[in-house]
Amino acid sequence: MGDGRSRFRAKSLGFGCGPQMHSEFDLLLGRKTYDQWVSYWPNHDDVWPEENRAMKYVVTRQSQDSRWEATTFLTEPVEAMYESESF
Repeated sequence: MGDGRSRFRAKSLGFGCGPQMHSEFDLLLGRKTYDQWVSYWPNHDDVWPEENRAMKYVVTRQSQDSRWEATTFLTEPVEAMYESESF
């Protein structure tokens, strides 16, 4: 399978990953990973619906328009986020 899911087909991986992948979670993504995932996952809710419902935090130096629901871009340096009251 060329869609990036074949590595999760092994029984040993499925045992540990399966329950986690089908529960509520948030994601912390780098910009490059986000750019790769945004072209695939929003259109494949039938494969991993929890992915689209998850809050996605994307670390990037540039502000971007969200092409994916529930996405927040973290553009401030990490130190500034720790100092802010909202973190």
